[in-house]
Amino acid sequence: MKKNILFICCSLFVCGTYSQTVNYIRYFQTKCSAEISICRANYDTALSYYKTIVGPPYSPLSKEVHNALLCALILADTVYIQDTLSRYIRQINVYEIIKRRDMFPSIDNSFWDELIKQYGSQKSAYCNDINTEYLTKLDSLNLIDQIPRHKKNPFRIKNPEKREQAMREWKITDSIVALELDKLIAKWGYPSERVIGLKYSMKSPISIWHRVDSNFRKIEYEALLSGDLNPELYAQKQAYIQEVSIKSKIDIDVIDYGESSFIFPSDSNEINRIDDNRNNIGLSSIEETKEIHNYAVTNNKYGFKFYINFFHKW
Repeated sequence: MKKNILFICCSLFVCGTYSQTVNYIRYFQTKCSAEISICRANYDTALSYYKTIVGPPYSPLSKEVHNALLCALILADTVYIQDTLSRYIRQINVYEIIKRRDMFPSIDNSFWDELIKQYGSQKSAYCNDINTEYLTKLDSLNLIDQIPRHKKNPFRIKNPEKREQAMREWKITDSIVALELDKLIAKWGYPSERVIGLKYSMKSPISIWHRVDSNFRKIEYEALLSGDLNPELYAQKQAYIQEVSIKSKIDIDVIDYGESSFIFPSDSNEINRIDDNRNNIGLSSIEETKEIHNYAVTNNKYGFKFYINFFHKW
């Protein structure tokens, strides 16, 4: 009996440790493969990719759950749809899918009726899971963060003494915001979709965007590995850090993911180098990113969700 209890405890420890150390880079890479398959109308291939990440050992993000369900609807795989909804209904607004029912004529009306009956009461369940206290505190930090950048922006002050005073206040404000942000993350974790909701997590709070110190960069990289920060936002943040280092004449080692100038390079060697960097954090290649962007803005009749950076010039 004691041996059985010991075995169970050890098993729980190993499983718990494993779940905490799942690396999401592979998740993001697979997600990219699925999105490219969608753009090429290979929905069965896309769904096979999603089936490997929408489920253990991963805790899938809502965008992947949504896209996997749409692929299944196109393929009329109602068994997969029901199984996925039963596990991840709180991560999506099922009515976003139901309102497009006319796009899937191969699905019987009785299926839709049953879907509404089963999940109608949960259409706002995901919103109710959002940590509103965390959101409120982040909003407060964002307001504090903006005070020296707008009301007392030192770069707009001509008087040298007043400008220097404004710079000191700026640094003090940034220190206060950084300290409070660290406390919030220590308490609730990185402000990811799982904590503050998809609507808010897809736009990094200003107080986070302005953190360029090495300690916070480590936090962001860990958030990337754990699936709490998507690679698109991570890459854009690195581009911002690079711009800050150039303007401030501070030497900061930043990896180039092709996001800094918003114009992708044309040299083949440079493209290959950047594509390798992008793949290492789970981003699609430059050409694949163009393909996804073009599909999303011109031919997305089914309502698939992608992360698109509209600042890029093609």
